[in-house]
Amino acid sequence: VKKASLDVPVVQIAGYGSTATVYAADDLKLSAKASMPACGGGNTPLRYIWAEPSGFLSASELSSVVTAQPRAIKVKAGTMKAGLTYVFEVSAFLPGYQEVNGTSRISITAKASDLFAAIAGGSSRMQSRLDDIELDASSSYDPDTASTGHLTYRWSCIEADCSGCANTTCTSSCHDFTAKSS
Repeated sequence: VKKASLDVPVVQIAGYGSTATVYAADDLKLSAKASMPACGGGNTPLRYIWAEPSGFLSASELSSVVTAQPRAIKVKAGTMKAGLTYVFEVSAFLPGYQEVNGTSRISITAKASDLFAAIAGGSSRMQSRLDDIELDASSSYDPDTASTGHLTYRWSCIEADCSGCANTTCTSSCHDFTAKSS
């Protein structure tokens, strides 16, 4: 602890406590609120510097998140990787006195989003049990990755309730599926 010769700004990251969990696929906006003690700098505008001391963001990634308002940063969707905990730190200081600063930090854990599964052709289909069924889930994707490819599909079926179907014989087993990959 070092005693400062000037009043030190009081700074906090607005809207959060010391920890938060967000989806890696979502934008993250953090804003700092800072003030000087009653006897301090009066209406002098404060300066802000952001850091990410955990080291998961490169210097260029960190510089790209600072907004036109330096008291705020915006981390674009997909920048953070699911499963990692990022530490964001902001320091507020009077111009010309960067060494006399107030600092606040927050730990943000990026979590994985649910996969988006989509089958082409709608939510239901009726066809003869003698016909082959072709299912296309190629528009499915993982919101946490930029690419739409490289998903692995596992198909299963459930037997529809055939009570009330005229002239229909229901079977009690599902058939095995063979998936084509393209």
